[in-house]
Amino acid sequence: MCDPDAFHAWWKTTGQQFDYPNPDNLGALNGSGHNTSAVGLKIPTLLYGKAPLLSDFANFADVTPDGTEDVAGRKCLRLVGNTRDVYAATNKEVNVRKMSVWIDAESLLIRKVVEQWKALPGQISRLTTTYEPQANPKIDESRVRFSPPEPR
Repeated sequence: MCDPDAFHAWWKTTGQQFDYPNPDNLGALNGSGHNTSAVGLKIPTLLYGKAPLLSDFANFADVTPDGTEDVAGRKCLRLVGNTRDVYAATNKEVNVRKMSVWIDAESLLIRKVVEQWKALPGQISRLTTTYEPQANPKIDESRVRFSPPEPR
């Protein structure tokens, strides 16, 4: 969540609140990866392209078109490539995995992302993220105001 002066994060399991004053608020987004299964690191990195955010899309390469497919009744273009995590200090690439992205053919908004990697021998892990994006929706400010619950 954000307000004009800072980004805020709140962890339900610990009840802890963290504040990230502007402009030093990258930690609010970069720290969201673990508790969101990396979903919090996908779309924000596309919206804040100049920010050095952790991102599956920052290292999305070898991308090729892979046909069309309907997602939630919407015709989508499917792109397939590989993504990886890269250590900044050494540029070492780890966790290389296949990533497929479904882009709405009309709105050009992302509808679905699937990551797939080899886990244990003979096993494949898959993480599927689906979206119901809206372009320029009217947002009631009261729904996004940061109000963590009172500690117990």
